[in-house]
Amino acid sequence: MFFGEAQCKPVDDVNAFVFPDFDIDIPAAAMKVVRGKVQRPVTTKTFSARHMVELMHPSDGEGLVVYGNLTRKGRIYETYADLEHAADYADHHLRKFKKDIYLSLHRYHGKRVTQNLVELGCVFTDLDYYNTDLAKYPPEWIADEVLRFCDDEAFPAPSMILCSGKGLLCIWLHDAVPPSELSRWQLIQDEIFRRFERFGPDRGAKDAIHFFRLPGSRNSKVEDQGNPIVRLLWSKGSPMSPARYDFEDLISEIVPPSETVTEPVKRALSKPKPKPKTTTIKVHVPDARPEGEHPLRRAVEKRADLVGYKMTHRTYYTSVFDDLERLRVYRYRKGILPPGRRDSWLFVASVCLAWTVDVEMIEEEIVDLARGRCEWDEDEIKARMSAVIARAHMAADGIEIEYNGMVVDARYSMNADTIRQWLSISDEEAEAADLRCLIGEDRSIKLASARSNKSKHRRGLLKSTHAAMADRRVEIGAAALEMQKNGASMRKIAVHFGVSVGHIHRCLGFYAG
Repeated sequence: MFFGEAQCKPVDDVNAFVFPDFDIDIPAAAMKVVRGKVQRPVTTKTFSARHMVELMHPSDGEGLVVYGNLTRKGRIYETYADLEHAADYADHHLRKFKKDIYLSLHRYHGKRVTQNLVELGCVFTDLDYYNTDLAKYPPEWIADEVLRFCDDEAFPAPSMILCSGKGLLCIWLHDAVPPSELSRWQLIQDEIFRRFERFGPDRGAKDAIHFFRLPGSRNSKVEDQGNPIVRLLWSKGSPMSPARYDFEDLISEIVPPSETVTEPVKRALSKPKPKPKTTTIKVHVPDARPEGEHPLRRAVEKRADLVGYKMTHRTYYTSVFDDLERLRVYRYRKGILPPGRRDSWLFVASVCLAWTVDVEMIEEEIVDLARGRCEWDEDEIKARMSAVIARAHMAADGIEIEYNGMVVDARYSMNADTIRQWLSISDEEAEAADLRCLIGEDRSIKLASARSNKSKHRRGLLKSTHAAMADRRVEIGAAALEMQKNGASMRKIAVHFGVSVGHIHRCLGFYAG
């Protein structure tokens, strides 16, 4: 079924509808959409935020639903709701904030981080088609092109397509699977990203913890460009209960057989491609470092203490990229890098891309990355990041280089301490921006300890602070009673335990109770 925001009018052919007049040049062939019988247009009243929440987070599940609100400082403030009140929270947020409201597509045991995932229930892609040559077309036409692409490529059609006010969100619902399937789930995400490249998929919206705008809310970025309301455009089946795929079917239909893995989540998300026969040469590629900076280190720091398992190059640089984005949003309200701060940030971010994307896409990805974050044109971006691009192509060709007597990968490598020096990240700023990888030793230990304690609490291996204090009072009360029977005064007992006499009386009361 295809839907519009009360804009699309039926035509004589009951299996088609046309778009209203737009101030753009749309090919005549694109004006008619044939996707089954058109029913009454879906609006924010017939498919509301409440419907979206109930669809994504059924009441018989478990965990917390996460909502986000964009603050005036450009940061997202998160709130949490249990399943019983999640739909009411959606209505409350719409009444209170009206715009820039986000909803998690998955649920969590606490904070919205991978380690807290309850289960996986959908795959998705965020299509920023406005960054492509399709920018002049309306979202309804783009949605139909997505469906036509799925038909032509024998690719499973999305369960639902939503307009985010600026781009499109395609969601494939599937039966719930545990977080241990995250590695295979990520393979589906990566393949969707690759196959939908024409529509400008957002590479930053591939992780399981990403969340998106709530239907019925307004996108403040496009309030002056027509209809900024987030709305449902199409669903496979009823909007209230769209088609839901079997997870194994999605794996078999989307992921090439050679890439299918069954490894648990605590391993690499995908197996590295076999390297071609290598040739070691000594080369010198111009460095994009700011003048006077220390040389780059070639060893990637394996910060296993930050994530609970040994990191690969890919997972390390993915974590670094996430921290770079958090830092950018924290430092600059509008997210635009100011003059004098662009080279270092973009160089590090480009290094991350060199380790996480295919070499055929590296140049395009770097250009797309820089366009939304600085005011350089394409030629200037390529010129400034030419060293990173050159090294990435060398590595793809199997060329290794010799550095300090060691044969290493041709791509630049930067450990967390080097990046912190480059970008002048203090411990206080790292904590305020909630960085997880580009942090000092003290914060690393603190986060590791907090994760360990939280895990023990969840498994019942560690009592809460309150419970531990109660046990200690009972223990002191029992010992104090025994000492009192042997003739010790309350004062001596208090001195023995290093507490006040009043505290000894309270401990005796705890023991007696």
